[in-house]
Amino acid sequence: MAFNPNKNDLALLASIAEHEVLTVGQLSALSQRSRQVVRRRLRILESEGIIAAKEGGYGRSRGRPESLIFLTEDGAMILKDKGILSNNAACTTNKTVDSIFVAHELLINWFRIHLIQMERLIPQLSVNYLSPGFQSLAPTKGDRPPLLERVRTENSQEEIIEFIPDGVFSITNEEISKTLLFFLETVIF
Repeated sequence: MAFNPNKNDLALLASIAEHEVLTVGQLSALSQRSRQVVRRRLRILESEGIIAAKEGGYGRSRGRPESLIFLTEDGAMILKDKGILSNNAACTTNKTVDSIFVAHELLINWFRIHLIQMERLIPQLSVNYLSPGFQSLAPTKGDRPPLLERVRTENSQEEIIEFIPDGVFSITNEEISKTLLFFLETVIF
């Protein structure tokens, strides 16, 4: 019999798909459930082959080590079948080989989680976040990433620097109808 995920399972899977890699602590913050409850559900999802977990030293070296959680192809298929993930979306199943990438991705995820928390605590603010790999963005001409930014240098009008930000987000104050746009770039030392 095929595994039939419940509403909370689908929300966890959607969060993993959106963020590519998450820790149990990050999933706990996103779902507003205790780490113990999240771990229990993740064990079930992992036993069904819907997610993959890898122990890593990505925590603060205190207490329980953090597990890195990835969506598997089966998990992506469930989300595609339910219409939560687009059919052409790629599934990131294992980026743990590059620890700098993982540390960078986890840092960006914590930033995004804090934006969500801000939105929960201050109801008049709304946040819209786009990541470079955002699945619903249409591909651009010449295989350029959709969030490519071009900036002219101060010294020369012909010289253009291109960069892909780690994210782009806007914060809107609904009461006064004002929006600020931000480009996010993170560095891991």
